[in-house]
Amino acid sequence: MPVTNNSDSLRTRNLAVDDALTLGDETTLSFQEMTAPPTPPTGSVVVYAKSDGKLYVKDDTGAETDLTAGGSAGLPVVDTTAIAKGSVDGTKQVRLEVDGLATGTTRVLSVQDVDGTIVVTGGADLAIADGGTGAGTTAGARTNLGLSIGLDVQAYDSDLDALADLAGNGMIARAGAGTSAVRTITGTAGKIVVTDGDGLAGDPTITIPDSPTLVAPTIADLSNAAHDHQNAAGGGSLDAVAIGSGTFVSARIAAKHRTITKIFYIEDPLAGDSFPITFVADNVTFVQVRGVTDVGTVDFNIERRNTDSPDVAGTDILSADLQAGASGASTVAFVAGGSVVAEQWLNYDASAVAGAPTKLWVVLEYTID
Repeated sequence: MPVTNNSDSLRTRNLAVDDALTLGDETTLSFQEMTAPPTPPTGSVVVYAKSDGKLYVKDDTGAETDLTAGGSAGLPVVDTTAIAKGSVDGTKQVRLEVDGLATGTTRVLSVQDVDGTIVVTGGADLAIADGGTGAGTTAGARTNLGLSIGLDVQAYDSDLDALADLAGNGMIARAGAGTSAVRTITGTAGKIVVTDGDGLAGDPTITIPDSPTLVAPTIADLSNAAHDHQNAAGGGSLDAVAIGSGTFVSARIAAKHRTITKIFYIEDPLAGDSFPITFVADNVTFVQVRGVTDVGTVDFNIERRNTDSPDVAGTDILSADLQAGASGASTVAFVAGGSVVAEQWLNYDASAVAGAPTKLWVVLEYTID
């Protein structure tokens, strides 16, 4: 049956309560320290105080639980409908809502040993000093943290990402959108020597070796009838050897009976071209001058110039300019009988070009006096 006490205190050695115990205002329960009591009957618990000054409860299985702060008793459970009210203004209320947790789940909220303010969603922006950004927008957060894209930090770029993935030494080349590669300058054995081609030890250096490997000369095609010339004195056929590429090349062909034949190849002839093509060391007499082009025509003359002043205009050897075409042309009409004294430069002079020729062959035939 219920026990009600409205007096100042209730003192008893052993109090068994079968129902509810109701205590009045400012009523206290005093427990005398004792050793652990025996296990109570089934369906009952016993509350007691021990010599350590703590309250304990023993259930009908004999299990003892510390009821004081810091003991092993389970935490009290508060219904989530409970509301905390302000101590001065009761209209100020807070309710802890935990219905969003999964069934059977316990979450722990830890509080640091400092005074502070709990920050919730939708509240004031959390300062940087407190672990926030001091802003409510992404752009504002970047600005406050000194991470503004394009101002403080570089925006993501696939080319920069490709650079970061490069490995090895050398020069960086952009191989395509979002693709980079490492390149190295390399040489060719016997032709080009490259030092530090990857730039690791210093600037790359490119040099030509002291004894380079030379490419074999190219044989110019003068095999058709228009280009062949029969040595009148010796009867030998002539071939020309191109010893390089450029404005012109020449080759001296051995002839019998002191008759000399020289063939000159002039590439991309132009009107106004003027340059020395050979030198005669002896007195000579011209026998014939021939010219042939691949297409179009070239009008030219051969001029003798003094050794000491090859840049000064001299005297034409041909009586008139020879017009060379694809079918070939020749002349035997010379000034002063074609005689040229020793130690003279022979200069090629083009007066006109038509039909866009790209090749001109000039054949000089003379005898050594």
